Parts: sequence; structure tokens; C-alpha cells
Amino acid sequence: MLQENDPEGDIPSDTDEYVEQSPDGRWYRRDQPVQAQGIGGLTRSFLAIDMEEGKEVVWNEIEISQEMHSLIRRDTSKEAMEAILKIFKRIEHVNLIKYSGYWIHDSAEDGMFKIVYITEYTSAALSGAS
Repeated sequence: MLQENDPEGDIPSDTDEYVEQSPDGRWYRRDQPVQAQGIGGLTRSFLAIDMEEGKEVVWNEIEISQEMHSLIRRDTSKEAMEAILKIFKRIEHVNLIKYSGYWIHDSAEDGMFKIVYITEYTSAALSGAS
């Protein structure tokens, strides 16, 4: 399925588990939903693998309309969004989920585009953390 995109043999041997990859080939999404990771109702979250760090991460998708996609693609809006996301990437705190990266998926499915962002995967419930 994804094997043709892997001339150097970097994709794990169980490629049938992976249904999508990031534009740079760093992250591979599984078709395995993850609960309580996204922004309730706005985000779909899936288990994925980070090929650079060799660990599981969460692949989050936010669907956006054509109008929002056009707005985000404008230079000034895109620069502002990227500046904020660069700050998120630098923040490291024991009580915060680490953000790793994002991209805008430019092909619309059913008239909706999506922003994909990657966060660390935590298996423990955060509501019990103190």
C-alpha cells in the first residue's frame, strides 16, 4: 500500500497498518482512532508512528471549509499561524502534551480540507494527573 513510497526500506514491515503518511514521510497514520486527544468534536485523532524518533504519536485532523482553507493560505494568515505553532513546538513542560508539527492537507474530501497536527501519545488519563 505505502511500499512504493519507500525506496530506502524505512517503512515498518507491517505496512498494511498504515493508511496515510505525512508529506515529508516522517509520520505514518494508522486506521486506529485514539480517544480524548483532540479538541472535542472538532478533531479526529488516530494512532501514528514517528519514523524519526521511532515512537507512537497522535495524528490529529481538524476539518476546515474551503473559505477557511483560502484564508489560512493567505500569506499574512499563514505566517501568523506558523509563528504561533513554532512557539507551541518550543514549549516543554511535564504537564503539557508535546506538539511536534503540522501541515495543511490541500486536497478536499467532500468539500472539506483539513489541518493535520501531531502530538505525543500518552496512554494515561490526564484527568487524574496532579
